[in-house]
Amino acid sequence: MGRCWCLHSLVWEYGTLIGTTGSAIGTGYKNTLEMVAQSNTAGMAGTISRAYRGPNNYSDWFLPSKDELYELYSQRLLVAATFGYWSSSESDATHAWDQGFFSGSQGAGEKTNNTAVRPIRAF
Repeated sequence: MGRCWCLHSLVWEYGTLIGTTGSAIGTGYKNTLEMVAQSNTAGMAGTISRAYRGPNNYSDWFLPSKDELYELYSQRLLVAATFGYWSSSESDATHAWDQGFFSGSQGAGEKTNNTAVRPIRAF
């Protein structure tokens, strides 16, 4: 799992069902690309994660999948994460999975909710 950083609360890419987002480890990058392809609206969870450059100006940041985000949660003491974050995994046309870092719970949140994002990158 890569390094990660917390960004502001944002809405998920909303609109029609993308329908091809995976939840497994290794699917977050593809999911994020599909989110941006559907709606390249500035300030949305997928577009802001892809646009993030981090402290070293890397361009390969993405929104983690549901399982990648759970893995990050399992390492929460090392990454000092305490918020709830969007994943790049869709639940249905109006919901996407999120991960609570206080409670450890995963849930399907309304895509129009403002929820923090925590872009990651593989290295």
